[in-house]
Amino acid sequence: MVGVRTITALVALVPLGLCVYSVLTIYPVVRLASLLLEDPPSTAAFWAACACPSLAVLASRLAADFVWPRSLAARGAGRAGMLVFGCVFLALWPCLAYDAAAGSLRLLLPGAGAWLGARERAAGVAIAACAGAAACAGVVKAQLVCVRRFVVPSKKVSRPFTIAHVSDIHVGSRSYSWLSRVVDKVSSLAPDYVVITGDLTDTRGLEPRDLLPLERLTSRIFVTLGNHDFWSGEERVVNALSKLRAKVTVLRNSLSWKGPVQFMGIDDVEYTADFNRIFDALAGLRQFDSSKFTVVLHHRPHNGGIQHVSDSHSVDMFLAGHTHGGQLYPLKFFIKLAFWHISGLLHTDSFFAYTSPGTGTWGPPLRLCDQNTIALFTVTPVE
Repeated sequence: MVGVRTITALVALVPLGLCVYSVLTIYPVVRLASLLLEDPPSTAAFWAACACPSLAVLASRLAADFVWPRSLAARGAGRAGMLVFGCVFLALWPCLAYDAAAGSLRLLLPGAGAWLGARERAAGVAIAACAGAAACAGVVKAQLVCVRRFVVPSKKVSRPFTIAHVSDIHVGSRSYSWLSRVVDKVSSLAPDYVVITGDLTDTRGLEPRDLLPLERLTSRIFVTLGNHDFWSGEERVVNALSKLRAKVTVLRNSLSWKGPVQFMGIDDVEYTADFNRIFDALAGLRQFDSSKFTVVLHHRPHNGGIQHVSDSHSVDMFLAGHTHGGQLYPLKFFIKLAFWHISGLLHTDSFFAYTSPGTGTWGPPLRLCDQNTIALFTVTPVE
């Protein structure tokens, strides 16, 4: 019965999803064409031409995700398709703003229609220029990665050590070469530990070769799984990591100890209550040592989860990702409705919570909000 309900829900959601996708990808193209062309034709050929970018994006993603997921060419086409989608997405919002403003003027001022009609081409050029400039800036910013450094004082340690935190690299949406660049950057920091808080990948055709750059890391690596790792197939991701000649530990609702640090890794879960339940179970284990410097690794910065971990007074650091810092406007404002702490560091005297804005991008290889980031934490002893 559960299977039937799931299939029924999917059948109901597919038409809705296609409608939303069509609005996001076809409307901006049609609207820009109608503004830029003096007398746009209302023929089937015109509408088919306007739908071409939408269909190309859809076809490239289907090929990359389901038809030839192991093909590097299909993955490249998928990334190109998502770049087109991102550019159209950036044009959507100025088109909506223009139509809202023009519609309001026509309602309020009887003679505004003629005035606006004479300036439609100028409006179209301005919208296209704004979207193009934003896309160019987004492409450039998506290729950069920065290092943010933090000092974490603790009474639980007797010597300093460093933890490099990366998250949301998205091998698949991003290329093999991007992972290689990130690894080189992390290696140059010479951290004692490297932690990856989910969404290492988002391709269903993942193979160990896709993660080979991780073998260049000499530090101990701790990994938790994110929602896209599950979408890719969690066993496939874990198997690919296990075949690397690297010191990788995948923490799936489990604890691990290395030197003065105790790591707790929790699989991605959608609801705060599930996270809190798993955390309580792990913190209640006999092996859990609250005297050690304890780091909780989880993909999502659950609002209530961060507070719950802080209130336990047994954890020193909580590291998460998932949000990408919003990545593109106006998505940032919608993401803030779900996660009030979408990037950066929060701390009290003895508890530090950090949400990574991501070390890569998801979907379109564009970024306007925040930066691709590697965080380096230096944990130092205090008297």
